[in-house]
Amino acid sequence: MQRLRGRRWRVLWSAPAFAAVAAAAVADPPPRKATLQGAEAVEVAIPTVFTGDLRDLPVAPAWKPGDPIAEIPRRHHRPPRALPPPSEPRVDPLLELQRRVPLRVLDPPLLDFAGQGFTGVNPPDTVGDVGLSHFIQAINSSSGTVFTVYNKADGKVVAGPIAMESMGSGNCANGRGDPVVLFDQLADRWFLSEFSNGGNRLCVYISQTSDPIGGGWFAYQFTAPGFPDYPKYGVWPDAYYASTNESSPAVYAFDRAQMLAGGVATAQRFTAPDLAAFPFQALIPADADGETPPPPGAPNPFLRHRDDEAHNPPGTPGQDFLEIWELHVDWAAPANSTFTGPTNVAIAEIDSELCGFSSFSCIPQPSGPGLDPLREVVMHRLQYRNFGTHQSLVGNLVTDVDGTNHGGIRWFELRDGGSGWGLHQEGTFAPDVHHRWMGSAAMDGEGNLGVGYTASSTTLFPSIRFAGRVAADPLGTLQGEVSVVAGTAAQASNRWGDYAALTVDPVDDRTFWLTTMYTPASAWATRIATFRLCGPPGAPIIGSAVAAAPNRIDVAWADGSPGSDSYTVYRAEGTCAAPGPFVPIAGAAPGFGYEDTTVSGGSTYAYRVTGVDDQCESGLSGCVEATATGLCTLAPLFAGVQTVSNAASGGCQLDLGWSAGTSRCGAALGYNVYRGSTPGFTPSPASRIASGVTGTTYQDNVALTSGQTVYYVVRAVDTSNAVEEGNTVGKSNTPTGPPALGTLGETFEGALSGGGFDNSGWTHQAITSSTDWLWSTAQSHTPTHSWFSDSEPNVAQRTLTSPPFGVVAGATLAFRHTFAFENATTCLDAGTLEVSTNGGGTWSVMPDAAFTAGGFNGTVSPTSGNPLGGQRGWCHGSIGPMTLVTANLGAFAGPNVKLRWRACEDTSLEGTGWFVDSVAVSNVMLPTVCTSLLFHDGFEAGTLVPRWSGAAP
Repeated sequence: MQRLRGRRWRVLWSAPAFAAVAAAAVADPPPRKATLQGAEAVEVAIPTVFTGDLRDLPVAPAWKPGDPIAEIPRRHHRPPRALPPPSEPRVDPLLELQRRVPLRVLDPPLLDFAGQGFTGVNPPDTVGDVGLSHFIQAINSSSGTVFTVYNKADGKVVAGPIAMESMGSGNCANGRGDPVVLFDQLADRWFLSEFSNGGNRLCVYISQTSDPIGGGWFAYQFTAPGFPDYPKYGVWPDAYYASTNESSPAVYAFDRAQMLAGGVATAQRFTAPDLAAFPFQALIPADADGETPPPPGAPNPFLRHRDDEAHNPPGTPGQDFLEIWELHVDWAAPANSTFTGPTNVAIAEIDSELCGFSSFSCIPQPSGPGLDPLREVVMHRLQYRNFGTHQSLVGNLVTDVDGTNHGGIRWFELRDGGSGWGLHQEGTFAPDVHHRWMGSAAMDGEGNLGVGYTASSTTLFPSIRFAGRVAADPLGTLQGEVSVVAGTAAQASNRWGDYAALTVDPVDDRTFWLTTMYTPASAWATRIATFRLCGPPGAPIIGSAVAAAPNRIDVAWADGSPGSDSYTVYRAEGTCAAPGPFVPIAGAAPGFGYEDTTVSGGSTYAYRVTGVDDQCESGLSGCVEATATGLCTLAPLFAGVQTVSNAASGGCQLDLGWSAGTSRCGAALGYNVYRGSTPGFTPSPASRIASGVTGTTYQDNVALTSGQTVYYVVRAVDTSNAVEEGNTVGKSNTPTGPPALGTLGETFEGALSGGGFDNSGWTHQAITSSTDWLWSTAQSHTPTHSWFSDSEPNVAQRTLTSPPFGVVAGATLAFRHTFAFENATTCLDAGTLEVSTNGGGTWSVMPDAAFTAGGFNGTVSPTSGNPLGGQRGWCHGSIGPMTLVTANLGAFAGPNVKLRWRACEDTSLEGTGWFVDSVAVSNVMLPTVCTSLLFHDGFEAGTLVPRWSGAAP
């Protein structure tokens, strides 16, 4: 190993320490392994902080027909070399291995939904990653990167699209694109990046928490000596590592620990020697996935491929290489940082000459220009996993599979079992005439490997597909292929990619998230899809079904191969030759049987069993049958209550409806109805309100009280055997009585009682505060009084809570207030409005969309110690005439709604406080009576008088 000493680091960029090596590397000999010691450059970056809510940022405008369309050039830093024709094999040596394996059908996507659409820029550089609760996708636009945050449970948009530059400052306030999105699983943080439009900046954003929406971001910018084209990043314990396409392939390390803490961070830089043939070059860093981090002190491996016939003609017969370069950073002494490589890992021959070495026009589509193959780089991401017994690196690139410029996916897995990196498996996936390229590969926590990519040909418009393999499949082979979405038009531009993203859910470590582009029209769109890979176990071998005792059948089976972790037993009434529908009746432990005691004497039953291995289920086993002995004692089959609803008219009455039961012994059925006051109550003779009901409906109008929730259970009864079905479904409802709509108002002018409030039912509380709400004459909208929450320089919270009332569609709220909290540029002290639909059991902040006037004006800082941290509220204001706030309450329809005004402060400065007056709720249910004096809105009194006083404001 050769050791080269670089210049000692300085804060300013230094001349390349690797200049001699880089200059020599354009010659034909491959790079010699060397260790560069001492970073070529060190830069210090001071972050800015974004504390707002992403939902408050402006939505990036959508592209419209007629708007300009831009082509983003790929930067060629060196002219392509004139090389002799390559002596590549005509057929990829790994194709036959793949073609000998019958393709297994893979499961379709779990989620499959539209991502961001055409932005007027080619290519979109589609990228994304998945976190604990969200998926973030980013693409290029005319204003740099735009990103959108999705709820990963259902794919719905949570925030965006947002211009990434809106979180930046300086040069990074003007972004240019090439986005990267990573979820740092080692810290449960988000990493976003793009480059700036000027100043050669790498703009990096680190979320302050796992919540990308309201948790805040640290914004960094690092300066490169030249334009840092095509940046790619990887998460590693000691740094965020990056690579760029500069005058020579450059690599960077950014101080991850400081960036996670929002501290001053430094960057270190090295360069690698060029390769011949490619005018565009970049390495790619490893990005760590999984709960087990890399070994302590492990360097980050960077990778690129070397097609010897292209880069070092005449090349090495029968093989080409993956080059591994390892960057070990020393933050305390940058002069001790090292960049070592290459370690050459031999792979089967690849052919990188796809329509030459620099053409953007190559992969065909049914019409339109050829598409960019992006032959020059190992594709995003180079995924790393530590399995304990070994470490893995997974990646892919495009290769010409038969010498006709036919693009296929070359994928690979490298492993380090303790003696260094070596090739564990590789394969080429090109099963038919279609081209496959622009891939992204990843491996889940079980060792199952997926590859997502674009497919296109003269008969196939650019489409999204994926293939995969489970860990037990033959090495070097993928199983099946699934179409996510088919293109229906040709791309008008030859720019494609420039990359895609396949990532793995950090929560279950099994679900793959794929995002890339396709063509539903002449301009691209993007898609997001999820899938899982697993190998189904062998079907269990069912043995026997024996009538072992009265009203009991014992079912037995043996394990399949591969074995199962658990089993599901299915049963049908009838014989195996003529069974009824099979329904699951139980799960059981491996290798055992099941005792079915829910059978009826004289009846015949058929049984089948499936095995379950993790998340994959085998097919049904064969069928066995048996006839039960003994008496017919089975309870009826019955699904239970379906509906409980208020009567259309006529006082307090609830109407019940249920599905019809099925007799299992041939006798007639009746129904028993039970009512209780608590959910999940146990039916008893004392709670039975009806017996032997012959229909499937019942009207309950005895001793019901408006506003009181009641619960029901209905059971089917075999009248001949007196066997009652016990597995029923309970339902609840609240009788409301005949509703009357009107307005309830409170002006806070009534006489006070000893508790500090009048008798209107309002309450207040100093939860954590030295002062409570006060009845005040300092400010008011009605003649003299309002309620006032003082301010203090301590963590505090106080609540002012309304009585309950009934809400229907069209209900509205109005009140007046004035406030002056701590005067700061960020929202540190605030008041908010909360609503409860269960009489104060739980509370939620009134959503912004509900306000029609005077809504919230800020989001409380999540780091200030304020109990409202991260919530919306009124933050900045000055004491003056009271202003009007109005809101729609229809989304909270129900009989037991409450409102509360909640004031909260942090530990720092204080302001004047908050005055609230003249509260009115309109188009709400007014007090009525059914069978008692309990009012319809839940207020109990002896006279029919609303428990709100005063007029509406």
